[in-house]
Amino acid sequence: MERKYLGVVLAGGQSRRYGRQKALAHYQSKPFFMHSLDALKDLTEEQLIICHPAILKDIKAKTETSVVLDHPKYQGLGPLAGLYTAMSTKDAEWYVTAPCDTPYIHTDVYEKLIKIQQGTTSQAIIPIIEGRKQPLIGLYHKSLQHTISELLDQKIYKVGALLEAADTYLAADASFDPEAFHNVNKPEDWPEAKLD
Repeated sequence: MERKYLGVVLAGGQSRRYGRQKALAHYQSKPFFMHSLDALKDLTEEQLIICHPAILKDIKAKTETSVVLDHPKYQGLGPLAGLYTAMSTKDAEWYVTAPCDTPYIHTDVYEKLIKIQQGTTSQAIIPIIEGRKQPLIGLYHKSLQHTISELLDQKIYKVGALLEAADTYLAADASFDPEAFHNVNKPEDWPEAKLD
């Protein structure tokens, strides 16, 4: 039976600006990727981590959740490749995504997005925080898999291109906590982060 919601943690990036793999940086004694995973667990039937090859072994050692690398055809091509990989690895109606570098993310964000999804026919539900789209924290319908592969084949890697091609619902909900969307790009963004 097809899952309704699959949680997808996107941890396939190279963390160039951070200088080391930020998925493994710690906040409150847990790796960043675990905070993302925890935000998804209560609302999704299963979870999947899309991982960078350099940290595959470390991620697998820290969780029993399924961990895979990007689809070989699209390896290293960013979040769209990660989303395509999830869609081609596990069947679900909806793919609920979380980046690995938002340690303040919490379940409440996804509860609101799922509630919106249940009342719309859109293919993607994306929050807008302080006027900015947050495409890595969202819901994507399985019907987008072909569109994603077409974009990747055309060497179009920006998630914004998918949002333009899809029937996208932009959720500008004033009750979203902006802090939950804070992502860490450089060590100075997050001086208290520590690596194992």
